[in-house]
Amino acid sequence: MNAPTHAERYAEHLEALGYQPRVDSDGDVVFEVEGGHYLLLIDAADPDYFNLVYPNFWRLEDAAERRCALRAASRTCAHVKVAKVYLSRRGDDVNAATEMYLSSPVDFPQVFERALSAVRAAVYHFARVMRELEAAGDASQVRP
Repeated sequence: MNAPTHAERYAEHLEALGYQPRVDSDGDVVFEVEGGHYLLLIDAADPDYFNLVYPNFWRLEDAAERRCALRAASRTCAHVKVAKVYLSRRGDDVNAATEMYLSSPVDFPQVFERALSAVRAAVYHFARVMRELEAAGDASQVRP
């Protein structure tokens, strides 16, 4: 029998925690948490690299909101440990992620729940800052 791949190991651990993961056509692990779809991105060339992503959690409607999102993302990255928030390449969505190097891919279970918690904290903080900026009318005041 072949040794399980990193994706299979990750999926097995997620199943043990009660999630319903699946390995997608790119070999990444997809799972859902409270209606949000998360990814564990697999880099076959770098098995010690761990990347948990919550993609496209906030849709950006216009340039003013995009500038506001850049400000909120910067504040979030400065406030929340390990997690980062960034705009998609097209600049129309916001993503949150944690990235780190593990001593070994088998260390994944030791960091997963804390990494997920960091991503969720970043999403919460980003949303709070966006609401504050929008309430203050800063969306139109923020400079690129």
